[in-house]
Amino acid sequence: MSEPLFIFIAGASASGKSKFAELLAARLNSSTPEIKTEIVTQDKYYKKRKKIAVPEAESQEQPLPNFDIPAAFDLKLLQEHLYALNDGIDIEMPQFCFEIKDRLETTVLVKANGLKVVILEGILALEDYEKYKLKNKMAIFIDQNDYRLLMRRRVPRDIESRDTSGSVTLYREKQQVGPAFFAHISSSRRKATFVVDNNFDPGKHDIATYPDLHVGVEEVLDMIREKLGLEVEVNNNLEAFAM
Repeated sequence: MSEPLFIFIAGASASGKSKFAELLAARLNSSTPEIKTEIVTQDKYYKKRKKIAVPEAESQEQPLPNFDIPAAFDLKLLQEHLYALNDGIDIEMPQFCFEIKDRLETTVLVKANGLKVVILEGILALEDYEKYKLKNKMAIFIDQNDYRLLMRRRVPRDIESRDTSGSVTLYREKQQVGPAFFAHISSSRRKATFVVDNNFDPGKHDIATYPDLHVGVEEVLDMIREKLGLEVEVNNNLEAFAM
């Protein structure tokens, strides 16, 4: 069995990593021939909340674990799982709940049989990219022209799906998310094989379209097919997603 292609997708919180991964996996799984693809989400590998350090400066005012630094993740387990999938071994992927902000006891089975592509997406997906001893891999970074776009996306997202108020999101941006981005995440852009500029603005664009992400998916498809040794197709979909 040939080893799968591992696609690492990194970027800031609310950059569009998860949506890009979903769109890319959908295109690959529906291609002809089918390119069986699974997504491994780095967020699932957060440690149990009690094992994530609370910065001393915050412990009195607002005890929020810092989820945006490498120490918050079980990177050893993540590496073991990626190597297992590379070797054709099923994994039990952990689960994390953003509403309670803690890792769950349940896991989800990811079957390795027939896998052609494994997508790892997360803010620090490229943190150990060069260390992974994987024969077939590529790196993608989701960027934006204006850092302020991230907050315009993150506040409504956190309210709607993460049971987090706008005030807490703003507080975490100042104390944790912003500093972690400039300390750990932004520098990983240089590791990327391909950069996708996602300038979606919820104040201007229809949230259902994500035109920049669709264009990025179409542009990266040929690179993936080439790495898999498949025939590169003529792509007529790019104009359909023009803004």
